[in-house]
Amino acid sequence: MLIGGRSREASPGGWAWPAGLIVWGPGDQKTSLHAHHAAQVVVALSGRLQARCSSAEGWRPAGAVVVVPDAMHEIDARGRSVLIAFIEPESALGRAMTARATQPMTVVAEPDVRRWRRLIGAPSSIREGRLRAWLRQELANGAGPDAMDARVADVIRILRSRNRELGKISLASLARLAGLSPSRFAHLFSASVGIPVRRYLLWLRVQGSSSAPTDNPTPDTGANRMQVLFILFGSLFLYRGIGAAGLAVGLAAFATWIGAARAALATMLAFTAAAHFTPTRRDLIAMVPPGLPRPDLLVATTGVAEAAGAVLLLLPATREPAAYGLILLFALMLPANISAARRHLTLRGRPATALWLRVPMQLLFIAWAWAVR
Repeated sequence: MLIGGRSREASPGGWAWPAGLIVWGPGDQKTSLHAHHAAQVVVALSGRLQARCSSAEGWRPAGAVVVVPDAMHEIDARGRSVLIAFIEPESALGRAMTARATQPMTVVAEPDVRRWRRLIGAPSSIREGRLRAWLRQELANGAGPDAMDARVADVIRILRSRNRELGKISLASLARLAGLSPSRFAHLFSASVGIPVRRYLLWLRVQGSSSAPTDNPTPDTGANRMQVLFILFGSLFLYRGIGAAGLAVGLAAFATWIGAARAALATMLAFTAAAHFTPTRRDLIAMVPPGLPRPDLLVATTGVAEAAGAVLLLLPATREPAAYGLILLFALMLPANISAARRHLTLRGRPATALWLRVPMQLLFIAWAWAVR
């Protein structure tokens, strides 16, 4: 892979959509002679790179090159910031690019390179909108990557989070995620993405192997759950402080640590329940262990259960059964969290909480609910 780690000018970045992958960053090496089943565009965001189709050829200086699928090529982009686009060759965009090619590797004319650079922007300012405009105007004859059916988009998001299980995923399981029959889902997927489901799964593997070497730093695996712990303990000390200062007139619950702990747990549950009905919901659906039916319904049900538990925990008449119900809920949700950690899924763009932290946290929540029953 051409792209290496951070530099003063740029840091590695990437954007993927169903039929393609674009990565950018500082070029730090020369590739060996190779080929892959993808249409490829390599753009030097400043200066020129070197390219050739065989070791017998001389190097050809270029601001950008377009390589057709399965064509041998070798590129040297050391010392340059580069952008690389991999396009699925059977997609509409891939077909449009291949149809315009007149040779295995085409050197892009300098006026076109300058126009491309203006559309793409400097490495630090590259955004999805800029890339969409570049693809639409320069590579796809005005088409660009299209919007797709929302159900297909949800399934694709889940597929991307389960990249280590692609060989085990069936059409029937994907259809269940979308709430459709297998035949209807297969037709809708092909119409939305432009390629069949099986071919797309193979393409995801290509994307995964292509994007892995960009050396993006891994986010803190505990960051998501640290937010939850901050809310839990922050609320505890806030409510107890209010009670100790005599500011909570009419709220005797804040006068004791148990009362403040009960309210803090309810606050945390309100926060986690809300996530089941926001864009984070898609990540939570992906966390449901494979084989369980209707993961979308399971996520909605557990969200309602958390919200109900938060309310019922604060009512004296329902406090004890609510606490027992929450203990059961926390215990039932632990396998999903363990599964997510083992499958290296993401939550809000960050890796799911590591097992060494996830299991003790769940035990903490269970003990907390028992203490405030």
